[in-house]
Amino acid sequence: MKKKKALIKDSTSWLVITISILFVAIIPLLIRITAVTYPMDQFSWYPNETQFYDIYALIKSNAILIIGIVSLFTFAFRQYKYKSLIIRDPIVIITIIFALTIIVSHITSINPLVSSRGYLERYESTWVWLSYLSTFLLIYSFSWKEEQLKLFIKAFVISNVILSTIGIFQYFGIDLVLNNFTRSFITALNMSNVDFTTEYAINYKVIVQTLYHYNYVGFYISLSFPIILSLFIKEQSIKLKLFYGVLSASVLLNLLGSSARGGLVGIAAAIPFIIFFNRKTLFKNLKLSISVVLILIIVFIGFESYSDNFVTKRLTSIFTSVSAPELISNIEIHDDTIAIDLNGNIFEIEIVTHENSLWQMNYRFNGSEISETEFNNREHVVFKEPELKQVSNYIVKMDDGTELIAFDLYGSTWYFGYDNNELRYMNPFGNFDKLQKADSIGFEDKERLGSSRGYIWSRSIPLIIDKPFIGYGPDTFALAFPQYDYVGKFKAYNTNNMIVDKAHNMYINIAINCGLIALISYLALFSMFVIYTFKYSKLNNEYTRFITTMIFVSLISYSVASIFNDSSVLVSPVYWGFLGIGLSLASRKAE
Repeated sequence: MKKKKALIKDSTSWLVITISILFVAIIPLLIRITAVTYPMDQFSWYPNETQFYDIYALIKSNAILIIGIVSLFTFAFRQYKYKSLIIRDPIVIITIIFALTIIVSHITSINPLVSSRGYLERYESTWVWLSYLSTFLLIYSFSWKEEQLKLFIKAFVISNVILSTIGIFQYFGIDLVLNNFTRSFITALNMSNVDFTTEYAINYKVIVQTLYHYNYVGFYISLSFPIILSLFIKEQSIKLKLFYGVLSASVLLNLLGSSARGGLVGIAAAIPFIIFFNRKTLFKNLKLSISVVLILIIVFIGFESYSDNFVTKRLTSIFTSVSAPELISNIEIHDDTIAIDLNGNIFEIEIVTHENSLWQMNYRFNGSEISETEFNNREHVVFKEPELKQVSNYIVKMDDGTELIAFDLYGSTWYFGYDNNELRYMNPFGNFDKLQKADSIGFEDKERLGSSRGYIWSRSIPLIIDKPFIGYGPDTFALAFPQYDYVGKFKAYNTNNMIVDKAHNMYINIAINCGLIALISYLALFSMFVIYTFKYSKLNNEYTRFITTMIFVSLISYSVASIFNDSSVLVSPVYWGFLGIGLSLASRKAE
């Protein structure tokens, strides 16, 4: 494949470079405290709230939209004036298919409002995805020169210096971002009179930088650490090598301090590729090789000693406690009877009457009537059967006078009441909701694998099968997920008030939100980069080849970490920016 070369005098080159730097180096730094009105009261599985506050995601989402629009017009202008890309280019074709699939998915979305705005605290809407693609296409269409690449890398390095500094201070309880001095600069005008505190914004001793959550810190570092480490290995200047060595250690400390296991797994997968692409440098300079290993070991051992083996415990926890005693296997409602499966023992409660605050109930255990009950010191009905020692039953009255029947089951409380004369479950958010066992594929008895990712994935795969081609609509995962699976959540999380709003797997997330065609398009773009890297990059000059392989290692790390993380406005711009540059360099051949 050979692209048509742009004219020598490219009047838009400065704009493309600026857009690239903003997209990859600046967006991750953006924060703004903003009041958001979002109609979450429309969902029975969410608290009846419509007023929220956002610090990290909305400002980044809006910036991505603005850059995406500018990128689209810039790309159109460059295409008109310079013919920067051939439409038959397979990258262009795949990108167009990807974009069209997202648009069709939006049109058929189960909730067009959510797809248009993006889900609460995520804001990765249809328009954000189209902005990713338009910016990616612009960056890919640009013929990058060595000086421009150096400027771009320098901006990315500076961004990492800022993020790493913020993260290290956060670990020691010093907030450089959200404090009394900075608050007035980062607070939206519509919140000037709002009494808002940011106590939960930073979970001290767990690094979040400006990326909202420690998982996203790990996800971001899965991209950045391979690049910083590669620069350290390649750099010839002693001063710059020392700088990159210190920065590598700092970034690694941030990863360890974030406790994000996905990032560690991604980097572990990238290390062999780093060694492979830098083998000549490493084998020629034994001192350099030893210094790289020592940096990694010293930082890891030092952090583990200070944190009481925190990372080791986090990593081993992926595979420990993946299953737990199934205290509550299922709960079903049949007319006026509640049937609770307690690990194979069926406990049934038949409500005979509930009129005028008079509740009369019959109890059965494994099909036999329970003839004797008694009251404990809390006036709860308790049972003599040994299997029901941790079960009690009582009536509660709500503030509005509504009466509910409550069951304490192994430390959890479950409420049931009548809604329009129909016996229904009342969820922890005070809403009547259906109580239904979700379809599940895989991970049986292993739902707690990877911080309960096994549970999420097992309930997500059936969703893909139900709507395989165009999905449920961009950013609608939380709406498509069976939130009514309260018993399943209890088994996975030890609580029934968990809201599952992301797949914790980017590939599953894309397939559910936008369909398998979008997922195939996404994978095709990355696969083309892999192919071009090994096929053409060796034809470029030494520096361009180094940048190409450096980006390749970074994206490999990100792709592995994506098994445990989702696409997000907090990190994804960095991926799409580097993929655009990587494909541009790898597919250009020698010039």
